[in-house]
Amino acid sequence: MYAMAMLITEAGGGRIGEIARTFGVDWTHLVAQMISFCIVCILLQRFAYKPVLKMLEERRWQIAQGQANAEQIKIELSRTETRSKEMLDQANAQGNKLIEEARAAAARVQEQETQKAIAAAEQVMRCRRQKRPRHRNVHACSRNSSRSSAGCSSRPPPRSRERF
Repeated sequence: MYAMAMLITEAGGGRIGEIARTFGVDWTHLVAQMISFCIVCILLQRFAYKPVLKMLEERRWQIAQGQANAEQIKIELSRTETRSKEMLDQANAQGNKLIEEARAAAARVQEQETQKAIAAAEQVMRCRRQKRPRHRNVHACSRNSSRSSAGCSSRPPPRSRERF
């Protein structure tokens, strides 16, 4: 501003004054326009640029927070996927173990039932081999096994119903 005042004072005579007169510079209007321009710059800086820059900075911060949250979510997702895979593997292992135990139990039950069937068949064979009348077989068989033994029953065999 001080330099402008110096130019104005010298404008009356000298080389700058001649150039200013040639181009038609009105020093009072030039100074007024420079002051107006400075006022507009200060007002824009205070009421336009600063709020816009502040809003842009807040936006950058929000974007950075969003990216950080996204990274945390990715990490947590990978942890959760790992845990769920481990749990699934553990459940599969337990399921396989239960299946193997069930197969072993089924094999034991099958063996027991096979032994019972063999014993029942042997009992029937013993009862059939005896050459005693039927009413005597009932007593002999009932002493050796339970009532449900096949072939040693107190009932007579069923008769066929044939019509002539």
